[in-house]
Amino acid sequence: MMEYNWRLCLLLFAILLGVGISCNKDRTDYPITYTSRVVQEAGIRVFTRNGEIISQPLKDEVISRCAGFLPELEEIDVAEVLQATYLSCRSVELIIDQVPEEKARTVNQVDDIIYWENPDSALIENGFLFNGSNNLLAYYPFYYREIPIPTPSGFTTVIMARHCYYVEKEKENLHVPMLDMILKWGSEPYECYPAIGINNALKEGGYTGLAGTDTLIVRDYVLVMTPYIR
Repeated sequence: MMEYNWRLCLLLFAILLGVGISCNKDRTDYPITYTSRVVQEAGIRVFTRNGEIISQPLKDEVISRCAGFLPELEEIDVAEVLQATYLSCRSVELIIDQVPEEKARTVNQVDDIIYWENPDSALIENGFLFNGSNNLLAYYPFYYREIPIPTPSGFTTVIMARHCYYVEKEKENLHVPMLDMILKWGSEPYECYPAIGINNALKEGGYTGLAGTDTLIVRDYVLVMTPYIR
């Protein structure tokens, strides 16, 4: 019986030692810094409320009317525009356009999306893009609420929210999903609303909220952040 207990204790010790070694190997050394390097374009899509326009000639015709609102990605210098330093698995500090944020952000993850959440709330425009108004965008802050305001202002509500960056882990790099979107409602060049450089993704089926005469042009691309090497 004593021999059995001795063997059992030895086995348990070996298991605990192996787990400890494995945890040490998996432990991340902080801080870790990532910095933006390049953009990768995924393509341009065109939607009406009935769905995506597949015909390439028709797509080219629609896109050509609004090409002046879409900056050339090759000319966008993103090198070190965004820098993120992980202090731990739950905390990250950001430097945006070489200006450090005053407070660290909280790191959360839902499915494959990492959220860098600002600890402070702020008012944001309740425009056509925001998820609270018509569900065009796939991701939105954990904390937001709509506040009624007087109708003479032109809006019925404003949004109080904690801003989030939305990020995906891709091997050793981080990918920040980006959108350039143009909402066009008429044939004249000025009859459109461009929204450039949005950190988000198009919600699947979100185009169904468009008006009958609206056309939505969406360019997807990714801001690639790599581990920072001095």
